[in-house]
Amino acid sequence: MNQLRVALFADPPVGSWAVSEFYKAQIQLSSVVSILPRTTRHDLGDEMEKQVRSSNIPFFRPASLHSNEFKSQFKETNPDVIACVSFLRKIPDEVLQIPPFGGINCHPALLPKYRGSVPYFWVIYKQEQKSGITIHKMTNEYDSGDIYLQQEISVEPEDTTGTLAFKCFAIGIKLLTQFFQNLRNETLPLSVPQDSLKATYAPMPDAAILKIDWNKPAKEILALIRAGSPFWGAFTLFRNLPLKIWSARISQPNTKNIKPGTLIISNGKTEAAASDFFISLESLQLEMLRFYSGAEFSSLSTLKNGEMLE
Repeated sequence: MNQLRVALFADPPVGSWAVSEFYKAQIQLSSVVSILPRTTRHDLGDEMEKQVRSSNIPFFRPASLHSNEFKSQFKETNPDVIACVSFLRKIPDEVLQIPPFGGINCHPALLPKYRGSVPYFWVIYKQEQKSGITIHKMTNEYDSGDIYLQQEISVEPEDTTGTLAFKCFAIGIKLLTQFFQNLRNETLPLSVPQDSLKATYAPMPDAAILKIDWNKPAKEILALIRAGSPFWGAFTLFRNLPLKIWSARISQPNTKNIKPGTLIISNGKTEAAASDFFISLESLQLEMLRFYSGAEFSSLSTLKNGEMLE
């Protein structure tokens, strides 16, 4: 096969990144599909659409992937295969069956572990030391298809969900482009079925997960803060208002057994007691309003040493 027509299903900003890398690799895009809803005046989907249409490639942003109009228009683009990366909607079976090679997904985890939408959150939250990328066949069940390729990624102590996601997609897009370059002259490579008994899941974190429990060890609290950054934000309550903590670090030991959650304000620092150590709070956001550094927060005129976080 001299040319392989790839239909890319991806949402920005990762989708725009993938489009650029596919161009560089001279992979022919039959179309690009994005379904990220419009939420801001500066809409990333609009920017991605301009990027794609400037190269005269069909761009679809359907209200539903199940609509007959979309399926008919998509079929007319004659795709050989679907590539899926950072696309948080389920692609219907009848769409996956349109191209002869079906669908290939780039998943930012080492399947069958962490099937689902945000594996990088759970990797950081659970303080794991490795993650990875899986290139796999798409089926009617999320992230359950046979595996073609995997690559492991080290998780560094300072990684957040954001930095780990960036590393995963940087490697994932590279693997995906290599996969399609090889597929130009070959049939689909051998794949390995997943062991469903080893499957774990990575759903979106809810408030119960994101709320900080100051009675826990500082290392666990710091892992939650890193996992929440930069998308959701681990939070606590300050004077009954949500206070998100975006970055922090472990400080001095809590040798005097100060009650967990107690704020200590000194020398331009804001620290909170955990069960074993103090945590220096470096970037905070009060009730979705302004951001504070730890020094700025410590200088609030009404802030008192010994106040409690809940």
